[in-house]
Amino acid sequence: MLRKTLCGSLLLGLMGPFAASALPADGKNSQIDWTQSEFSGWARPDALSLTELKTYQEDRRYVRSLVKPDVATSLDYSDPKVYRFVVARLKMAGKTPQTSPRLFDLISRRRTADQLRPRNTESARTLTAARTPQHFINSTNFLTESSPYMEANALLTYPGVANYLYVDSASWDNNGTALGAMGYSEKYSGSIVRSVAVGDITLTNALDYVVDSYSLIDSATGLQETYTLRENNRRCQFDLSTLDITNPVNTTGGQCVDLCLNRIWTGDCDYDLTGTPTALKIPLSGSIGISFNNPSCVFDANRIAQYQNGTVTPPGNIKVVLANVGGGCDVDSGNALYSPMQNFWQHVTLSPDGKTLSWNLTGADAALFDSSCRQVQDQLELSMILGIPMKQGAVEIPPRPIVISNDPDSQATDYQLPCMTMTNSCLAEGTKVQLADGRMVPIESIQIGDKIFNPFHPGAQALTVTDIAKGFETVPMVRIKDKAGRELLMTEMHPIATVDRGMVQARKLRVGDKVQTRTGTSPLVSVTRQPFGGKVHNLKVGSNEEALKLGPDQTVVYANGFLVGDGQIQQKYESAEQNANARLDMRTRVDKRWRQDYVKSATR
Repeated sequence: MLRKTLCGSLLLGLMGPFAASALPADGKNSQIDWTQSEFSGWARPDALSLTELKTYQEDRRYVRSLVKPDVATSLDYSDPKVYRFVVARLKMAGKTPQTSPRLFDLISRRRTADQLRPRNTESARTLTAARTPQHFINSTNFLTESSPYMEANALLTYPGVANYLYVDSASWDNNGTALGAMGYSEKYSGSIVRSVAVGDITLTNALDYVVDSYSLIDSATGLQETYTLRENNRRCQFDLSTLDITNPVNTTGGQCVDLCLNRIWTGDCDYDLTGTPTALKIPLSGSIGISFNNPSCVFDANRIAQYQNGTVTPPGNIKVVLANVGGGCDVDSGNALYSPMQNFWQHVTLSPDGKTLSWNLTGADAALFDSSCRQVQDQLELSMILGIPMKQGAVEIPPRPIVISNDPDSQATDYQLPCMTMTNSCLAEGTKVQLADGRMVPIESIQIGDKIFNPFHPGAQALTVTDIAKGFETVPMVRIKDKAGRELLMTEMHPIATVDRGMVQARKLRVGDKVQTRTGTSPLVSVTRQPFGGKVHNLKVGSNEEALKLGPDQTVVYANGFLVGDGQIQQKYESAEQNANARLDMRTRVDKRWRQDYVKSATR
């Protein structure tokens, strides 16, 4: 009820006309908060005349007929109905040629190009397993099992930094009646944006409903736009207490599910991916029982068989999104004969009584994603949207989507997975690490529980080894040498303490940098790259109790006499670097061609 009241208040506040800003495009205005990069709101249907609104609804039905559920589809702007639909949808979100001149300039150019270019009858963009922009509906479920309110959310992400991103989402019944206000969000100079909307099913007597979403990206490759939708029904609702996920799960007690790429953390590695150095594979397994609210609802075994043999395209999708660097990957079948979701359903079984549906993509059959999504120290968002086929008696009904996700911004998932990270780090084998008793021992000989010398810990000046990692490195490593003749070989991301710049990743070191050593500061006389075929190792040091006595960046060790960070510091700085762009002043980030649009968005 609180959600409905909040949305109602927002809508009342936004029903008045937008003030078309006449502010200068140079951004010299005190009203602008230049730390903002994202702007969100609710669409205003009254921005359209009654005639325009009726035409928009008719055009929406037409556009819906052009796309397949759960497929992000590029639209043909040369089609008058499609172009009219896009312009009306943006107008309700306050986007017009006056408020968004750069956006509409790109749309106009795109329309001209579409008019000159022959179009295929199949307009859906070809999805590949590689890291690509991702646009999908990530939540279409009710806020609670008894709630009449549902979330209608969408996500848009770009690999890297796009000049501009826009995404909206809205819910409708199957007859085209809006079940709530369309939500929209836009972001300048970013990689990920989400829209949030709420639908109220008490506004309709229809049993089937649709969530749709439209998106735009402007990047170095030009304007990209897609439209997608998802069908749902409320005839057969699951008892979600029967939904059981057995993979991926957190088995080591850490905060997140940890996917270890080229090396394994002994004490905090839930899934070992060191045997698949050129791909990202995630085990998926689980089951759901047939405890429907309507006893006439059953799993549709015939439709499942059609999903498996490829005669019917399965709805839904399985994606990973890289929260820090943007973009993501669709699940790949690994077999050119099968579509990705067909491959998933080939690993689905029904129990003998037909009341339990299970999936098992583990071991060699684990879900495969492109190697471009193996991003070190990245937060990984996994979304599984499974269109479960059902029948009510002998009648087929629209699939019931089951949403399994660890997206922290999606509240209405059927099953909330824990956060997931991919981890990597290390020093070359043979590196000598100083123990608390002063001995220098090879890093590969250190065990969990050993005491490592630490110059910052009061009293004993020792920290406990809490975890160790070992594996291999696929890119050339960094070898440094200081004036005293000390040498160290480490992975390019490994942090080392410098005098002038604090902790610095090895790849950013240069000759002349003064680094911290056992005998004081020392300048580097050589920084080179070299491949390394041996094992690499890393440590995490400092128990919870010991960490309470330390300051920032003090979980350090001496490696070959150099003061370097442990795995915890490395993860911190890699995450900080990946997110650093978000902290920059927008005046330096917004592409000058988008400056006027940004100013108008910020002051509207």
